[in-house]
Amino acid sequence: LYARVAKASHGGHAIFSFVPGAQHRAYIVAGEVPRAAIKEDTLSWARAEPLKPGGAQGFWVVSGGLAIHRRLPVASRFIIDTGTSFLLAPPNKYLLFIRSFIPEYALNTSCGVDIAAGNLVVCDCTMMESQSVMPVRFYFGTKHFNVKFADLFLKVPASDGGAP
Repeated sequence: LYARVAKASHGGHAIFSFVPGAQHRAYIVAGEVPRAAIKEDTLSWARAEPLKPGGAQGFWVVSGGLAIHRRLPVASRFIIDTGTSFLLAPPNKYLLFIRSFIPEYALNTSCGVDIAAGNLVVCDCTMMESQSVMPVRFYFGTKHFNVKFADLFLKVPASDGGAP
């Protein structure tokens, strides 16, 4: 896929862009950067890397950083997967990540894991207004992007018929 996109893209580089759309919907543009759809200072370039050092280009893997409480980011590698809207983490980092941005008390009293939904973290809607939850900062290239707690979750109807 990487080689096909690179061959079809301008300048022979594999370029794809996530473009925000109306009503929290986004779309992907392959082969060019839709400059008219970009707010100034929101674009960052990150070089795609092989998943394994010395390996072939496959997944969209980029190096960057991740920070929640720390002033400086922790070096991280990200797989950009356009096939899911979920934020995934390696099993050995998952709980560390969750516990870093959801305080232990809130995690134990207002959140849980829905095993029937593939171990998704679910939280009570009151968490969306919580002042104790920090945003996640993703660093790519020379920019960082703050992602608020509420933007990491999708509101769904309660299984007991209550309001979302």
